[in-house]
Amino acid sequence: MGRKAAALSRLVEQGFPVPPGVCITTDAFNTAAAVWPAELSLPEGLLEELSGAFQASMPLAVRSTAVLEDMPDASLAGLYTTHLNVNGPAALERAVLDCWRSYLTAPGGIKQGGMAVLVQPTLDAECAGVCFTVDPVRLKPDLLLVVSAWGLGAGVAAGSAPTDTARLRRSDLGIEDRSTAEKHTAIRPAPSGDGVALVPVSDDLIDIACLPESWLKRVGQFGMAIEQAFGAPQDVEWVVAGGQLWILQSRPITA
Repeated sequence: MGRKAAALSRLVEQGFPVPPGVCITTDAFNTAAAVWPAELSLPEGLLEELSGAFQASMPLAVRSTAVLEDMPDASLAGLYTTHLNVNGPAALERAVLDCWRSYLTAPGGIKQGGMAVLVQPTLDAECAGVCFTVDPVRLKPDLLLVVSAWGLGAGVAAGSAPTDTARLRRSDLGIEDRSTAEKHTAIRPAPSGDGVALVPVSDDLIDIACLPESWLKRVGQFGMAIEQAFGAPQDVEWVVAGGQLWILQSRPITA
């Protein structure tokens, strides 16, 4: 099912808050990819099955989850395609095929194991970010690093958005240091109904921290619990939506 989906499935089993979803297996991918580079299409009945798993009006996230990504020695983060705010069966079909193509056109040396696709609701995030359970910047094993921004986390993961940063002590989750960026824009679901857009942040939110101290500690608590579940330092993607913290991904920290 791909390492991203497998990790989230494991977290669901242990009670962590992960958005519900379905996984298109590597078997479906292999069936479709058998005719590559001829026309790529979904196996018969798959689109109907996917559409029936979600409410018709629900915007979806369609996320690549390759078998050999998120490994301890190589994450391959950002190499494969993800689509957010996907609306309707036609857009869903295009998004899944695009994820498959991103694998089929990747450099040959990493095309092993196949590609699964994870389909979940797109959460209309109030803020989002990443928690590194060991600070990868200062290389201090006694600190966690939490990076956050308003809206969806795409800009945080890509490093393209101004972000707040906070370092928490692993011993008591107290704040070691923090900085708050001026955040004039946020990535949010596009008003047009498909994809995402960069939208202005209201004036009262530009220069305040996305996460108050209590929420920082909550992110840190989840990060350390997830690290314990996997037995190694983790790079955890999270969002706050509807007043709740959700986990979107966890993978080993790589250099």
